[in-house]
Amino acid sequence: MQSQNRKVILFIDNAAPHKPVSLKNVEMFYLPANTTSIVQPLDQGIIHTFKAYYRQMIVRKQLLLLEKGNTVEEFKKTFNLLTAIHMIKRACWMVKPETIANIFKKCQFVKESFEVKELSQEADGIVELVNSDEFLHEEYLNFVHCDDKLPCYGESTDVDIIAEAVSGAEALSESSENELSIPTKREVFDSINVLRKALKPSNSFMQEIEDIEQYYFSISSIKNVQSKITDFFKN
Repeated sequence: MQSQNRKVILFIDNAAPHKPVSLKNVEMFYLPANTTSIVQPLDQGIIHTFKAYYRQMIVRKQLLLLEKGNTVEEFKKTFNLLTAIHMIKRACWMVKPETIANIFKKCQFVKESFEVKELSQEADGIVELVNSDEFLHEEYLNFVHCDDKLPCYGESTDVDIIAEAVSGAEALSESSENELSIPTKREVFDSINVLRKALKPSNSFMQEIEDIEQYYFSISSIKNVQSKITDFFKN
C-alpha cells in the first residue's frame, strides 16, 4: 500500500481485542458502541453467507463419505487444520461481490439514494443446493446458525491457557496418527482419468484437467531424480 500510495480506512467495532495501533497507510475508525449488529457489514450478512458456503462444503464431503460406507467418526479423521484453512479460503472467495456491495449499502456506507436488494438471497440459494427436503432444509439452517451466539474472545486465565495447550497437543498427536497416506503416482493418474471421464460429456474443465495432469507429471518426475550432494553447492 505504501509503494502504491494507497490510503485505507478500517472500520472495526469496540471489541476488547481491537486495540488501537499506529499505521502509516491505514486509518482505524471505531464504530459506535453497541451498534455492531446494526451497522457492521460483516454482521449484516457477510459472515452468514460465508458460513453457509463453508458448511455446505462440510455437508457435501460428509455425504460423499457416507455413501462410500464410511462412518461419521471416520469422516472426522479426514479433517485437519490445513483442510479447514483451504475450505475457509474457498468459502470467502465464493461470497459474491454484489452481496458485499448490497450489505454495505444497507449499513448506509453509501450516501446517495439506492434500492437495497434482498440480502438473504445468496445464502438461501446455498441452502437449496444442499437438499430440497423440508426437514433437512431446517436442519441445515440450524447447522449454519449453530455458533451465532458463541463468544469469540475473552480473558483467559493461566489454567485456561495450559488446558488449551494440552488439548491442542493431544489433538495434534491424534491427527498425526490418523494422517492420510499419500496416494501413489498411478492412483493419482487413475483419479485424474476418472474425473476426465465424468466431465467429458459436458466438455467442462478439460483444459484444467490437462494442466493438472501435466503439473503432477512434472513434479513427480522431479521427485524421482535423486539429488546429489554437489547439487546443493551449485549457483
